[in-house]
Amino acid sequence: MHRDSKERKEDEELLKAYQVLAHPVRRGIIKFLGEKGKAGFTELQKHLKASTGTLYYNLEQLNGFVTQDRSRKYMLTEKGRGLYEILVKDEERIKAYLNSGGFYHSAKLRNALRPVSIIFLPQWLRVYLLNETYCLFLSLSSLVISLLSINIGRLKFSLFFFTGSSNNPVILVLHYMLSWLFIYCLLELFSFIFHGIPKEHLKLFITVPLGLLPLLIYPIIYKLCLQYMLKEFVIGASLVILQAMTLGYLTVILSSIKKMKYEYAFIAVSLTYYVCLMFNIMITPEFLQSFLRS
Repeated sequence: MHRDSKERKEDEELLKAYQVLAHPVRRGIIKFLGEKGKAGFTELQKHLKASTGTLYYNLEQLNGFVTQDRSRKYMLTEKGRGLYEILVKDEERIKAYLNSGGFYHSAKLRNALRPVSIIFLPQWLRVYLLNETYCLFLSLSSLVISLLSINIGRLKFSLFFFTGSSNNPVILVLHYMLSWLFIYCLLELFSFIFHGIPKEHLKLFITVPLGLLPLLIYPIIYKLCLQYMLKEFVIGASLVILQAMTLGYLTVILSSIKKMKYEYAFIAVSLTYYVCLMFNIMITPEFLQSFLRS
């Protein structure tokens, strides 16, 4: 019984190793670092001929297998060395796994979903977040576009939603600013709960408008839909799609800035959205009236 359990565990570890090595960029990283010992980011990038965003993403996915020394050079951990040995010794078995039907179909599925991933989970955004100048420029541009959009559409932005309209620009801007601050505070809270390391507060605060940008395009879409008398379904579908994009943008931003795993960043963003949803429900006149009656 104990032996069967041990063998099963070894098979699972081997399968996990194959799955890591199945990705060409990750396999290339492991192989290059295994042969070279240590390498800088630029050296890795030149060898693998990968874009900055792709390389950063795959290095993050190899967390536990790849680490950095004091000079910021990448090197294999003990687990990474084990992975390299599997790559060297079992190269034929790995090739067989890569050529298997299951992997082939999963690769086809990944390729088919790639355009969706680019839109809803923009890994390319990480490249610009790493550069302080680009990050600041994108955030300020997003803020300007957002403020213009809500003033064009005359919609009050309230925590991932739009609650009514107003012709007063001050009220529109105030709603946006308060929502920005509230969402930032929730992201800080949940990222601390799941990650436990408070850092980069200002950078996260500045980049929240960038994360909210897809959703803040909605007021313009709303006005165009009304102008051309499009059905309410189009308006509602647009809001849902833009909300989903915003959750993806915020997930990438939170993961990159707070150095969190995507799963934890997504949970933190989802909880932020849920709290905002509950808050919006609680401040509706209908809810307040029913609460006061009870």
